[in-house]
Amino acid sequence: MLGRLKAYWFTMLAACGRIGFGPTDPAGDASDGDGSTVVDARVPCTGPFGAAQLVPNVNSVAQDWGGHLTEDRLELYFGSTRLGAPDLFVARRPTPTAPFDAPIRLDTLSTTSRDDNPFVSADGLTLWFDSNNDVMITTRATTSDAWGTAMPVPELNSADDDVAVALTADGLSIYVTSGRPGGAGGYDLWTARRSATDQPFPALVPTVPPNTSAFECCAYVAPGGTELWYTAGAGIRVIQRDAATGLTSGTPTTHTLNTPDNEIDVFGTIDGEVIGFSSDRLGGGGSYDLYLMERSCP
Repeated sequence: MLGRLKAYWFTMLAACGRIGFGPTDPAGDASDGDGSTVVDARVPCTGPFGAAQLVPNVNSVAQDWGGHLTEDRLELYFGSTRLGAPDLFVARRPTPTAPFDAPIRLDTLSTTSRDDNPFVSADGLTLWFDSNNDVMITTRATTSDAWGTAMPVPELNSADDDVAVALTADGLSIYVTSGRPGGAGGYDLWTARRSATDQPFPALVPTVPPNTSAFECCAYVAPGGTELWYTAGAGIRVIQRDAATGLTSGTPTTHTLNTPDNEIDVFGTIDGEVIGFSSDRLGGGGSYDLYLMERSCP
């Protein structure tokens, strides 16, 4: 169950997670006020990335990892051990450029078990996470509403550990980290692709490559869909991906984000302007902290 996964994770000096956030409207507002995300009409920033920065007001002296920022960039969800076993937290801010308020525990979703690895759909109305090593899902009517009762997702769960959900921007492909039989050994990446977002996912299949007998976790599909980023051991790796079919190929390479310390749980915006990850590098206040880095604008 999830306790076994996290125990293994600590052994590997790594954690799971994935994130995405994105567009604002031409006036700079995140939405039109009805809870829906609006189309981004501005030109994306394409300059070089600045230095990775700790997320102010969010990190603690405990483990803070597995982040996901909503598409309006106003809510940052993540898992944290600050109160003991991993729980779900959210930090909110009034505008996409303001600092985040202090995080709050999502009491209605956090249990006495381990709750971790949140992932929010592009419209901000569906939240996936794992609880006691089962994939869970909850919804809300608008981005101003509270989340409803979380339910397990039968087609994604097994008798083994199933955690760390990540979806592509179109919502058609999904990735799950699982210890179920049929993989390459240990924890592996599994995937499925559906024909429409109102349809359930078919049975998960192993993502080959990059699965090995070691530890693969926590996928993130980079902007454009042609690369799959994921955690392997205590670092981030990259493998080529066919955006149309979701098939991966080639030999994984080491991500440029990696340092002599441990970088895990990479995430990013749909437009590619922002990348986030967790790291235990020096300068943070906890064993793992959340970092963000942004591209410069024209």
